[in-house]
Amino acid sequence: MKYQDYYETMGVARDATQDEIKKAYRKLARKYHPDVSQDEDAEAKFKALGEAYAVLKDPDQRTQYDQLGSSYRAGEDFDPPPEWQSNAGGSHEFDAENLSDLFSSLFGDRGRAHHRPAKTPDAHVRLFVTLEDLYAGRPVLIAFIDPGTGTERQLRVSVPKDVRDGQSFRLKGQVSSGNAAMPPGDIYVELRTIPHPDFNVDGNDIHSELIVSPWEAVLGGPIPVNTLGGQISLNVPSGSCSGTRLRVKGRGLPGSNPGHQYVTLKVQVPKAVSEKEREYFEALAQESSFDPTKPA
Repeated sequence: MKYQDYYETMGVARDATQDEIKKAYRKLARKYHPDVSQDEDAEAKFKALGEAYAVLKDPDQRTQYDQLGSSYRAGEDFDPPPEWQSNAGGSHEFDAENLSDLFSSLFGDRGRAHHRPAKTPDAHVRLFVTLEDLYAGRPVLIAFIDPGTGTERQLRVSVPKDVRDGQSFRLKGQVSSGNAAMPPGDIYVELRTIPHPDFNVDGNDIHSELIVSPWEAVLGGPIPVNTLGGQISLNVPSGSCSGTRLRVKGRGLPGSNPGHQYVTLKVQVPKAVSEKEREYFEALAQESSFDPTKPA
């Protein structure tokens, strides 16, 4: 078997104290733990580190190791005595009882799973939805190639209320592993809102225009207006002009702070009138004292 220099593995001197060995282990365990390290050899380094610490932390095993290794260098072959395989090194098993608290303090529950299998690849999906879908909060269908099995799948999902165009949300554990020993993967869904011909979005608020006739603007009254939840009757104040903005409470998008719909009035003048209508406008022009150049 190959001789492993446990002191070199842990980066400590051969006369290091038990506190120094424990401190070195904590530092390197954080660095090479497979759950957190980006090093491609992290798992192998972590296993070698664990083997070294399991021996050096125990005074009796450390003494045996020091006696064995005094004439060897790392990587050289050596023949250990029969009892070494079971007592001190070689195919040494971790002392789970002694290390469990240390792993827990370092990594939480992750630290206990030192041989954690690789995770199934995640899936990335772009989801196009209508504003009506978001307003109603109804589930929508996504289709994707499951990277765990290579098959096409469909899944009906609900979009979280505060997710907006260009943002993403995660569906945890929805990618099949195809292997019972591997944890399932996640689906990362990028939300894209389909542009609406009548509505614009500003945060959770919805903006729209309402075209009204000159007499509707002057007389006011209830006028039908479209919202994401269907048509409602909007009470337009008399004397309204183009640019007047009215709020329809609670008709915006849902969320932690639900939005409203803001309706901007746009007065439209008829481009062509009948002879009778012209007579009415001429009579109004003669009768009215309204001067558009003066403040209302």
